[in-house]
Amino acid sequence: MFDRTDPVSELVDSLGTALAAGAVGSLVWTYHRTVALHRPETTRQAAKLVTTGVALAASATGIGVVVNSVLGIAATPLAGGGTRTLLLGGISSLAVGGPLWWFTWKPGIPPEPTELGRRGRRVFLIAVFGLSAVVAVITLLVIGYRVFEFLLDGLTGGSLVDRIRAALGLLVATGLAAGYHFAVWRHDRARAAALGPVRQRTIGQVIVVAAGDPQLLARVAAEVTGAAVTVWPVTVWIRADADSPGSAARPAGQPADIAEEGAPGEFAERLSRALEGITADRVLVVWGPGTRLEVIPLAGA
Repeated sequence: MFDRTDPVSELVDSLGTALAAGAVGSLVWTYHRTVALHRPETTRQAAKLVTTGVALAASATGIGVVVNSVLGIAATPLAGGGTRTLLLGGISSLAVGGPLWWFTWKPGIPPEPTELGRRGRRVFLIAVFGLSAVVAVITLLVIGYRVFEFLLDGLTGGSLVDRIRAALGLLVATGLAAGYHFAVWRHDRARAAALGPVRQRTIGQVIVVAAGDPQLLARVAAEVTGAAVTVWPVTVWIRADADSPGSAARPAGQPADIAEEGAPGEFAERLSRALEGITADRVLVVWGPGTRLEVIPLAGA
């Protein structure tokens, strides 16, 4: 892959800078990804789409460069280290961007029903498809111009592959991106139509204070709201002013266990009615004491 005539010190000259940039970038990305996990759903979705877009750009660039360099090597078997270095750069870009795109976008996992109705996902798919299609059409025009130039001007020399390999690599990369995202967009539309209307997301995060199985609570609240759910389990309700003068020191009552027969359905039905018309980044849901249900929208901090 390397030009063996170059000294080793020249080949690894930029290795230190590349490793430092990669390490700093990985730390910054990891930190902000951890912070975004505790933010409202809209923030997490925006972070996911931005990361996916950057990874997609790196992957598409790698594919285009690899096609370009492979055609250059095939057309000129005695190509020097420049073309081989170009191939190495394309492979590096694809090796970094490809796994990151797969990890962030998760193409092998079908999106949740609530994910299909998100405006950000639809805008992202349409934007990537549209931009890729426009670039692909322009690249086709460039390839056609190069072909006619080669046919009409045979005195300048050079092969046809050398003239169109850069544009052909760009066409392959943008064509793959446009085709894939158009297919995903159509699949999302078909699946959303099959599932019927999906509850519009108006709540970013739900904090449930109740008794019972936390996983069951989280599942029921997530099905009703489609938002991220945090459960604070309790075992008994005690009045905070129980020890104050004039107040009897007594429990405020045992909470209703969501795992009891009929409780999950009642909780889901009452929660759905209580959340109608509420728009907030965070909502506190208090289930108890007894069958009392209180929904408190929280102001963003």
